Amino acid sequence: MNRKTLTFLALAAFIALVAMARWDLVMRAAQMSSDQFAKGGATRTKLIFEIVLFAGILVLTARAITVRVNPRRDAILLVFGFLAGWCAEAWGTRLFLWRYYTREAPPLWIVPAGAAVLLA
Repeated sequence: MNRKTLTFLALAAFIALVAMARWDLVMRAAQMSSDQFAKGGATRTKLIFEIVLFAGILVLTARAITVRVNPRRDAILLVFGFLAGWCAEAWGTRLFLWRYYTREAPPLWIVPAGAAVLLA
C-alpha cells in the first residue's frame, strides 16, 4: 500500500472516529435533515444542494490532502492545527462571541476543523 492510500484511510478513520465520539450529534443532524427533506419544495431542493456541496468538499479535501503527503510536515501541521483550533474556539466561546447548541466551550467536535484548514 502506498502513502497516498494510507493517508486517505487515516483521514477516513479519523472522520469516522469523530463521528462515533459524537454519535448524538450525527443522529440529531440526520433527524433534522430528514425532517427538512420531508417538507418538500424549496426546502428539499436547498437540502439536496447542501448535501451535494458537503460531499464535494469532503471528496476534494480528501483528494487534495493525499496528493502531497509528507508525514513529518503533516504531523506538525496537525498538532499546530489542533492547538490553534482549540484556542480559537475557546476564545470565541468563552468571550461569548459565538456559542454552540451543545453548550460546550469549546466543543471538541469542531476543533479538528483547525487541523483540516492547515492541511488543505
